[in-house]
Amino acid sequence: MLITCNISRIRNLLKKWNVLQVNLKSLRIEIGGTRMSLYDVIMGYVQDDFDERGIDFDVPEYNSVRSPKAVVKDMMAKIFGKISG
Repeated sequence: MLITCNISRIRNLLKKWNVLQVNLKSLRIEIGGTRMSLYDVIMGYVQDDFDERGIDFDVPEYNSVRSPKAVVKDMMAKIFGKISG
């Protein structure tokens, strides 16, 4: 099997990876005793962090979410747009 590589395409991917690698930050939180749902606790911290960093994203209320996975995908798109834009 012969595999061909497009060097410029690989370089572009590596450049994008370097941008992500440099600009992504971790958010550390501590969850104490709470009666809130895990979604509400985590997304509350995420919303606060996005507001501080100027990322325009409003976390939807838990009872309006059909798929938390879709929410995370939307958040990642906003983060990537902020980093690369």
